[in-house]
Amino acid sequence: MPSVTLLSAHIALCTSVVYVFKQEPKNAQRTTMATITKTAFVADLAETHHINRQTAQEAVNAVVATMPQALIDGHGIKLPELGTFSPKERAGRTGRNPTTGESLDIPAKRTVQFKVASDLQRQIRQPE
Repeated sequence: MPSVTLLSAHIALCTSVVYVFKQEPKNAQRTTMATITKTAFVADLAETHHINRQTAQEAVNAVVATMPQALIDGHGIKLPELGTFSPKERAGRTGRNPTTGESLDIPAKRTVQFKVASDLQRQIRQPE
């Protein structure tokens, strides 16, 4: 097997993420798509890019460890083949308890927004 650096494995990971969105449903009657586990994703990444599982695991772990901290620090993450993760501020608002009708304050919070890349969205809507 060829030797692949961790950086190359990161690039392979980014290009392989699309695989997650092309999985067939587990049950033909269900409308939701199948979910691939991290272990299966690492195995597929290793097989697809001819690298050993340990290198693939290190690449996945590095991305999974780095992305949350970037979002916590207020940075967006743009992966052109996949989409854009960006931190978003939600303003506080007044809500209502549906049971009692009582008003309550919902505090402001930070969350993560994900926008799917247009090419990927097109592929998902019109599978081959």
